[in-house]
Amino acid sequence: MSYRIYADRVWIMHTCINVLLLFLTAKLSGITVRVRRIIEIAAGNALCFTAILLLPAPAVLQGEVGIILAGKTFFCLIAALWWVQRCFQVKSREGMRRVWICYMCCACVLGGVCNGISEVRELFETDQNGFGTGGQVSMMQLLVWCAIVVWYGAKLLDRERRRQKHPIWKVSFFWKTKFFSGSALMDSGNSLKDPYTGRPVCVLDEETAKKLGISTEKAVRLIPYHSIGRAHGLLRAVTVSELYLRKDGQEKKIADVTVAVGPGRLSRSGGYQMILHPALLEEKKGADHDIKSSDAGKSAV
Repeated sequence: MSYRIYADRVWIMHTCINVLLLFLTAKLSGITVRVRRIIEIAAGNALCFTAILLLPAPAVLQGEVGIILAGKTFFCLIAALWWVQRCFQVKSREGMRRVWICYMCCACVLGGVCNGISEVRELFETDQNGFGTGGQVSMMQLLVWCAIVVWYGAKLLDRERRRQKHPIWKVSFFWKTKFFSGSALMDSGNSLKDPYTGRPVCVLDEETAKKLGISTEKAVRLIPYHSIGRAHGLLRAVTVSELYLRKDGQEKKIADVTVAVGPGRLSRSGGYQMILHPALLEEKKGADHDIKSSDAGKSAV
């Protein structure tokens, strides 16, 4: 059995494939890797693959095609995992194991996409009479289509990851006879505190405060503030008896929350109407507690 291999084409093709796999693995794993490093690792991995592919089989195994292919596939897999480890450099074994699994899953998906595109290609091949669209799709053209699919999928995954990491909570509370329910941003940079009580201060959108009637309420608190690019000022503040926070099935009820009326609109896009203080999520004894945990305690008694 003899066959001809164009080493340069094999190396270029597998370099492109490895770039796609490493890029997709980085997106799925949430690891930041420089593009230059991805290209260098992909080229090195492709070089190892080409060398193993061109490596002559021992004389003892001549004619044993299945054993030769299995052995070369095994060594290619070991080399690929080693190059992946060098690319991402995750120190913990558990983290590296997850990266390897993610890489192999991406390889299976990319292989399925290539196979699916090649199957679709066969539907449009020309026959002996010249019917059909004509021509065949090369492997490089398949890689271009795969690159488009991978880029679009990675973009969607990145958007979904950002959405999940975005610190937006659902917030609701009663102010006298009016009920407010909307979105709130958990801002780690919010350091406002009541100078008298020391309690953390949340900031409510001015327009929302007008609808609830908070902006016209006689202020029982005046909170000094200073924003970057703005002068010093005082915010009118009131105390909300109970404030409810909800996110991803987690619910919190916080008592006696100081809410100040912000100077204008908090979000240009209107994505949230309130800015929360990060201290609200800290575990405290007393009034601040989880709704679910308090219910569980009652049932246990």
